[in-house]
Amino acid sequence: MYNTSKHNSLLVVSHIAAWIMNAMVYAVVFCLLVYLVGWNTFAEWGVFDCGTVIFTALCNTLQMKVGFYHHQWAWPHVLVMAISVAGMLLYFLIIAASTWEYYSIANHVYLQGFFWFFAFFTVPLFVVYIDWIIYYSRLMFYPKHQMLYEEAETLVRRNELMLPNDTVPHPTEGALNGLESVELAGESVIHPHRPV
Repeated sequence: MYNTSKHNSLLVVSHIAAWIMNAMVYAVVFCLLVYLVGWNTFAEWGVFDCGTVIFTALCNTLQMKVGFYHHQWAWPHVLVMAISVAGMLLYFLIIAASTWEYYSIANHVYLQGFFWFFAFFTVPLFVVYIDWIIYYSRLMFYPKHQMLYEEAETLVRRNELMLPNDTVPHPTEGALNGLESVELAGESVIHPHRPV
């Protein structure tokens, strides 16, 4: 991360164009899922009922996208995302009890199985498949040094978990065990668990 920030390599026209294209593909898939797949259900519901489902699906999709790209999970991250989702659902209930136009809409929507399945599972999962396909295609065919390093770290952790506690590996055994640096595509990357 330091290297990309130092050289400002992420703020180039090609990366910005890729982000815009990703957002456009997200919007197309989201709209197709929501307005075509959910059309028969939404035809019988009111505007606010449909809007609640669509807004919840959009928020959960973005939560899942953040979760997919976030590689450093700890309890504060999980807590903040849970508060975000629970706060949104609670806010809908408060608005449903306090305004006439939205009166008891959230109560009605929360009782529908379609809401929970569609807004919390179907739409977020299918839309995030886009990022899943892009990420693993890039990992397989055009990996960056950071991706290779993360894979190497995963191998080290797996090897350390598989060894008995009293066994110390020989420096030449296993993938990366005992090495102080790793050679990735011509670049030397320092192993974080070993002193330099």
